[in-house]
Amino acid sequence: MRPDPVKVALVMLALVAVVPAGLLLRRFPRFLPVAYFAIGIAPFFNMEALSLSFFYDYDLTIDFRGETRGLEITILDLVAWITLVALGRGRYPSPFAKARWFYVLMLFASVLWATLPIYALFSIAKVLRAYVVLRVVSRAMEDPRSGPHFVRGLAWGALWAFSIAVRQRFAEGLPRVFGPFPHPNTFAMAINVVFAVAFAIVLSGRGKLFAAVVTGGAVVSVILTLSRASLILTVGAAVLLVAVSMRRGVTKRKLLIIGGGMAAGAVVFAVTARAIVDRFLNAPAISAEARELFNRAARMMLEDRPLGIGLNNFSYVLKNGGYATKVGLPEVDADGIAHNIYWLTLAELGVQGLIAYVVMILGPVVLAFRTAWRRGQAVGADVALGLGVGLVTLHLQGFSEWAIRQSTLTYLQWIAAGLVAGLARDAGVLRDRRG
Repeated sequence: MRPDPVKVALVMLALVAVVPAGLLLRRFPRFLPVAYFAIGIAPFFNMEALSLSFFYDYDLTIDFRGETRGLEITILDLVAWITLVALGRGRYPSPFAKARWFYVLMLFASVLWATLPIYALFSIAKVLRAYVVLRVVSRAMEDPRSGPHFVRGLAWGALWAFSIAVRQRFAEGLPRVFGPFPHPNTFAMAINVVFAVAFAIVLSGRGKLFAAVVTGGAVVSVILTLSRASLILTVGAAVLLVAVSMRRGVTKRKLLIIGGGMAAGAVVFAVTARAIVDRFLNAPAISAEARELFNRAARMMLEDRPLGIGLNNFSYVLKNGGYATKVGLPEVDADGIAHNIYWLTLAELGVQGLIAYVVMILGPVVLAFRTAWRRGQAVGADVALGLGVGLVTLHLQGFSEWAIRQSTLTYLQWIAAGLVAGLARDAGVLRDRRG
């Protein structure tokens, strides 16, 4: 390995500062809401620009395009660690622990037979960092007053990303915007999570103008990405949220909101209809073909190695194991990644790894819907419902994307899960007090 000494020194300096900064924040708890807001907004900033990476592409002789290429510590990690020190142990354990650690066990097991074990460890480090963020959000939610600060952070993050999207489309002329994210589809997936929460609050009548602005900005952002799956999921999420809201009771306010939203949506669609229709009808066929070939390669890997090829090893094994040639992938995609998180997980972790992954991601979703049902008309029920629907869109798009493994979406997933756990405890759905 050839670590960058400057980056390593900066990381060490930041780590040394975590405990003193956390203890200082504990002495001045009035600044904790700022930390909560920062955690909520951080996923909507460029993670590469806000991170300290080292051991990156540690061996230049290896042609590697995997989802994690080194160890990194982001600004979000540092804020989370400082906040955790400030908050202390708390009354409750970290949520979803059994499912999460079963999944981690599968990840470590895959290291034993991975072709490139070091890259598997790089990805495990990312998962563990995200678990700390979950712990921080869950711990903060022991005080119900903390929830709105995280949600406002998410909302302002979405608006910030929306402003970048508008600039990219209308000032820079990009046909598909990607905001502060690495790809349009990643951007749309993140925005859909916030859209679901904001729209659920709008339908409840509690969000006022700000929630409506966030909802509108989110919809426009997804449209500007021209992500077909995300557009469909945005509509599906909206229909589901409206159906649940109307089941709770039909009011004139709700009808006005729905009517106004449909009118605004019709105007936006009329302006962008040509691009949307063209995207659906004339998207490059080679893209769909490549996705199918990736999945076919994943099947072949699973047949050859039922226990999996090792976490974060798909890209390398695809090319160097001859699978790209066997399925007929073009050279440009010969070291790519399967665009299906479930087939990717099967290939890398085996059936047992996929089971662990699915059990883990379903926990927060099920708890969110149970909480929404239990809390009835309380504002927490609307937020829980929005979080549940948002997580569903994230995981459904996993059938055509692997992007949930990117840092931004991994953080967002566990921030949402932490909020769900806090709301569930407040509603009496989750009872996990220590001892």
